[in-house]
Amino acid sequence: MKWHSFSEVVADATAKFKKIKASDYHSKGRYKIIDQGKEAIAGYTDDANLVNGQLLPILIFGDHTRVLKYEDDPIALGADGAKALWVNSKLANARYVYYYLRSIQIKAAGYSRHFKFLKELEIPIPFKDDAPDLNAQIRIAHLLGKVEGLIAQRKQHLQQLDDLLKIVFLEMFGFRDGTYTQWAIERLAVYTEVVSGVTKGKKYTAENLIDVPYLRVANVQDGHFVLNEVKTIAVTQKEIDQYQLRRGDLLLTEGGDPDKLGRGSVWEEQVPDCIHQNHIFRVRINDQEKINPYYLSALIGSRYGKRYFLKSAKQTTGIASINSTQLKAFPTVIPPISLQDQFAAIVEKVERVKACYQRSLTDLEALYGTLSQKAFKGELDLSRVPLPADQAQQADPVPLPEDIVTPTEVLNRVVQFAPPESRSELLSRWFNRYLANTSPDVSLDSREFLEAGWQTLQETRLESEGESPALTLADYDALKDLIFAALEGGTLVQTFAEESNRVSLHRRPADWGSF
Repeated sequence: MKWHSFSEVVADATAKFKKIKASDYHSKGRYKIIDQGKEAIAGYTDDANLVNGQLLPILIFGDHTRVLKYEDDPIALGADGAKALWVNSKLANARYVYYYLRSIQIKAAGYSRHFKFLKELEIPIPFKDDAPDLNAQIRIAHLLGKVEGLIAQRKQHLQQLDDLLKIVFLEMFGFRDGTYTQWAIERLAVYTEVVSGVTKGKKYTAENLIDVPYLRVANVQDGHFVLNEVKTIAVTQKEIDQYQLRRGDLLLTEGGDPDKLGRGSVWEEQVPDCIHQNHIFRVRINDQEKINPYYLSALIGSRYGKRYFLKSAKQTTGIASINSTQLKAFPTVIPPISLQDQFAAIVEKVERVKACYQRSLTDLEALYGTLSQKAFKGELDLSRVPLPADQAQQADPVPLPEDIVTPTEVLNRVVQFAPPESRSELLSRWFNRYLANTSPDVSLDSREFLEAGWQTLQETRLESEGESPALTLADYDALKDLIFAALEGGTLVQTFAEESNRVSLHRRPADWGSF
């Protein structure tokens, strides 16, 4: 493992892009617009003049937000704050660099510029036989990507389970338009006790203090608790008696993102002898024959609840907060307790499944952290990590199997093992090999064919001496010319399918003769 300065591995290619203002983003289009925001795709454009398809793959860094993204498609770059970073392919694999940079905690400097901190970094590069070991980098990136994919999958499962409960709630109780009229409505304070928790930093005199676990705002999320880090606080026995949590207590945060007002969940004594801080409201039901805590949690977190809190909350600069008076006045719809209990039983079953997924997610995140640390220290045994077939560094051409028929499969094989040559020779040779290895029975959709060629050449970044490493719009037009020439020469034929009302392209079978 050898350490290289950031500037040796990464070049700032931002000037190679024409930046697009947010006002010019579209909801649909041929090309993605990537900016420094949290969203993977900020918008779309059809203007090819705004797209740089030669610098691929490319890393996008948010100079203000510190968000880092990886792209191997031709993209347009969003306006202020987005940095386009080009990785030296002779020294490092772009995806490997992407994962390394993600492992670094860049200090926050408000809405200041953060690229200056990135440029101070050094990047560890695996070496073998005095040369950069690109295969090792690819293996590391592939392994981290696999684990990252599993983490994303677990998060998606958890979100789907939350969405399922919301659907069940709507089906059982209504509230589809955010209002309700069928059952009686009472103030929340009629059936509950609402209190805030202990104040952190409080000064004590000579009382005997006891250390107990306590919940902070960070521990209380929308529909679940995050308990991987529960801190302790020294308080009096009187405060323990006053603020100690019981099974069935509903905990709600008092403020934060306006869209998440009413954020909270039902406590199941996950942490024994636990209390809560003063920025969390504890709602304790005093009439179990009228209100089920799981129903109440879903009601407060529903659109019905959100509308009430957004209307009554105090909002300043994107932050909203509610007080105990507003919470106590919450208009609580009271359905039959039997119906509430049915919903609670469904919640219990779903929560058991969620608990399994949450444990799996926690384990995967810990695994990712361990693998990441070991990989970038050169301590990871890569001998059992397979090298992705589409990224293997091959020196000798490999014959194409006869059973390859799809555009992407053929293109991957042909382009992957193509020696450096002129662009025109490469495109012509690629096209002929593609036709030769495609069955006459397979329909060649010209658009699919061209897009597959474009994408494959972009991903492989074949470099010819003195030329740019990827396909240009002129090359894209040249591919179309090759197709038209093949049609005129009889190598390709067109057929019309009445059932789909479309024209298809096929390689001419040997026994068709000439037209």
